[in-house]
Amino acid sequence: MGLTQKLTKPFVDLSVMTWDFGLFLANLVLPAHPPNEVVAAGVPGHQGKWPEYTPPREGDSRSACPMLNAMYFLRRCVKNYTDSCRANHGILPHDGKNITFRDLNTAVRQTFNFAPSFCFFVPKFSADFLNRSYWTDKFDLEELSKHNAIEHDASLTRRDAAQVPDQGKPDLMLVEELLNAATGKGPDGKRILTKDDLSKQLAKRRAEARAENPEYSESMFHNMFGSAK
Repeated sequence: MGLTQKLTKPFVDLSVMTWDFGLFLANLVLPAHPPNEVVAAGVPGHQGKWPEYTPPREGDSRSACPMLNAMYFLRRCVKNYTDSCRANHGILPHDGKNITFRDLNTAVRQTFNFAPSFCFFVPKFSADFLNRSYWTDKFDLEELSKHNAIEHDASLTRRDAAQVPDQGKPDLMLVEELLNAATGKGPDGKRILTKDDLSKQLAKRRAEARAENPEYSESMFHNMFGSAK
């Protein structure tokens, strides 16, 4: 991290926390959007319409974060969606390469409807640990898998980096185990994961990882980060 970034980081972090708390207070009094209008018109996901899933190709870059990878799998435009898709018909470049941190901010906010404060903080945090400028630089998805930055041990969907260096690919057995842990039911009667399900599964994964991985590491930051996800 450059000297300027080091000097400004505390002020940026404080500003983001203040911004986020202001949004929290505003959400207490402002009316909620109707369910089908949370995602704005002209943005992927509006009224439940998403681009078609396309699996990664050989050489495509993927990260340890399933949420980010999902945006790159959504490749082609759906009906009545042509005008709003990016030039390459994806939410972000399907190869997962040469992405600006600012574009990632916009794409995550529009796709997942996260708070703008969060959508700024995470790409900025990523730029900092990659020693790059949030404002001008680019990255490949796999670079976000730097161990113990955003990526951490005891993931719900991946074996630890010491066991599987390529963190861009989920462990299908862990994914299946996670889905089978679902005890809730959605409006259509299908099983869904509850917060309690996720909490129990995360505790189980941490115990397993400690036992299986001699290089296992754990910190309060990563425990909070993993639990928040």
